[in-house]
Amino acid sequence: MTSSGKVRIYELSRDLGLDNKDVLDAAEKLSIAARSHSSSISDDEAIRIKALIKGNGSTPPQTPAKAILAVKKAESPAPPGAVRPAPAPIPSPGPPARPQTVLPGAAAPGPARPASGPAPRPPASPRPL
Repeated sequence: MTSSGKVRIYELSRDLGLDNKDVLDAAEKLSIAARSHSSSISDDEAIRIKALIKGNGSTPPQTPAKAILAVKKAESPAPPGAVRPAPAPIPSPGPPARPQTVLPGAAAPGPARPASGPAPRPPASPRPL
């Protein structure tokens, strides 16, 4: 402990004979702001952490329990003699497109031109020297 009323996490863990991670976990449970082993906490916060750790009768677990977010159920094999439903059919894309017909006297459709922007310029002719 220091004379200014502040304690480093690594000093507290050394005094308690625990890993820094265990002391940091206890600090987090008590909503004490400590980010790393070199973080400083007040003497009062150190007393609260000691009380939590000694009050449980055991040290906090080394690795916290991981929460299961989602469980994907495996497909169980069908028992012998059971009939499995057929997969859904894939829908057809529909009838094929019909070709366009050109009526007599109508102009045949030309190549498509982009509607926006000016028409392309012809290449420049070479200049005489």
